[in-house]
Amino acid sequence: MVIRTERKLVPDERGSVLMEFALSSLFIITLVLAIAEFGRALFTYDLVQNAARIGTRYAMTRGSSCTSYASPPPGPPCTAYASSPPVAPSPYVTPIVAYVQAKSPGINESNLSVTVTWSANCTFVAAVTTPLGSGSCVRVVTSYPFVSIFPFVFPAHMTATSQVVVTQ
Repeated sequence: MVIRTERKLVPDERGSVLMEFALSSLFIITLVLAIAEFGRALFTYDLVQNAARIGTRYAMTRGSSCTSYASPPPGPPCTAYASSPPVAPSPYVTPIVAYVQAKSPGINESNLSVTVTWSANCTFVAAVTTPLGSGSCVRVVTSYPFVSIFPFVFPAHMTATSQVVVTQ
């Protein structure tokens, strides 16, 4: 005796695993790419912050005694640099901009904007582009346009500010 059972009680589910895999893998790949892009944005912001920090440190340690960036403080005070930076309002700002752009790996240095100002009382109400001597404050503002790899995310403009009292 042969017993036959009817297996058509549930609808046909062939191909449902493939469809579930396609939908879930699309979500997972998007999530992984978003995490990688967020990490790239954090890395770029860290570089922009570091550029502002090294710019203020350079201006603080050199003070008004140097008009170019090549040598460290114990060595000769000034040497000429090869390329001129895009922002050059004074002979004191130019070497700081060049130094910051030269010390910024991982980003396009020509897109890195550097603004250097000095203030006598650290309020920066009447800021100038020439050093005011020991005891004054110097502020370096760096900005960089961050472009995402995703076409639907608008470009971000990352800005960092660093301020310190001049020691020399």
